[in-house]
Amino acid sequence: MRRWIVLAAVIAIACPILLLCSTAHAGWFLSLRGSAIQTPDSVGTGYMVSLGVGYRFSAYLAATTEVGWASYAVESGGETLRVNQVPVTETLTVDLLPGQPVDPFVEGGVGGYGTKIEGESWDYSFGLHGGGGLRIRLGSVFGVNLHGRYTIPDVSETDEGAWSYGVDFGLSLGG
Repeated sequence: MRRWIVLAAVIAIACPILLLCSTAHAGWFLSLRGSAIQTPDSVGTGYMVSLGVGYRFSAYLAATTEVGWASYAVESGGETLRVNQVPVTETLTVDLLPGQPVDPFVEGGVGGYGTKIEGESWDYSFGLHGGGGLRIRLGSVFGVNLHGRYTIPDVSETDEGAWSYGVDFGLSLGG
């Protein structure tokens, strides 16, 4: 009986690992992301655009490196100040229904953030992000993603997070 329990545990652990590591869907891709941004102290809604390159390890798992530009306004001391940010992020994405026309996904990652508030010098920080969305496949090499993401651009100030939501486009480069 004990042998069967050990065998069941090995299968339960090995199957997801093998699914995640299958290279049948491996390949490089490009992404272009456009998002609206809202922070706790923002005035109105800001925007972010980014360009990314990624690698799909399997049908379930991908990693993306993105460089972006974000801009929004904040209220400080009765003044409205412009905030510009340059995020450089690394994101791991797990597809929940790979190969389906509509595929929900979850994502999380780390990043370096250069932030400049109007009238101040650039500040650099390390942050985290997580989110998810729906991937809509439009053929074998093109897709549109509807996404939402919560970003904490400075882990030493966890109450300074921001929500972003929007659309991004992906193009497979093979594989």
